[in-house]
Amino acid sequence: MKKIYISGQISGCPIDKAREKFERAEELIRQMGAEPVNPMKSGLPDFASWETHMALDIVLLMGCEGIYLLPDWENSRGATIEKKIAEYTGKQLIFEKTARNRDIKQAVEEVTGLQFHDLTSRSRKTEIVLARMIYSKLSFETSRIKEIASDLNRSTSSVHYYLDQYQNEYQYSSKFRDLADKTRERLMEIKREAI
Repeated sequence: MKKIYISGQISGCPIDKAREKFERAEELIRQMGAEPVNPMKSGLPDFASWETHMALDIVLLMGCEGIYLLPDWENSRGATIEKKIAEYTGKQLIFEKTARNRDIKQAVEEVTGLQFHDLTSRSRKTEIVLARMIYSKLSFETSRIKEIASDLNRSTSSVHYYLDQYQNEYQYSSKFRDLADKTRERLMEIKREAI
């Protein structure tokens, strides 16, 4: 069974909250059919130095085939180091999808009347391609090109194309601009409703 190391912000977070998010990630990794490796369960006491934790965490990471990056990984010096080591050693990088991606999917579905699986299909219908452009643009504000490509079941070059074409469509097509603006407005409403 593939081992996946969990990486995210611990320092600066309340320890109970950090444990909760790492345990939730453990469950998600099990659902993917892999064995989670949780650095918060390494056996080191919480009061051990940051350097000691990092040394053991790197050893744990090296015994894994992949790294699961929580949404806050970029806020952590340690997680940033772990990601770099994982990249340099050829490990699989798995970025946890954030709630924002779910919100974007919901907004796109509600405004366009399409289901998200339509966007991931092979269809080249105009309305589906335009919806992919909108999803790509809104997601690009919080996600990496690779993640967007994975969401849409497309290549990264396709996502680059959608992002480039979005600008042209938005500038020259009032119908597209209206659709894009309505989707962004609905996304803002969804976020406000969640608060």
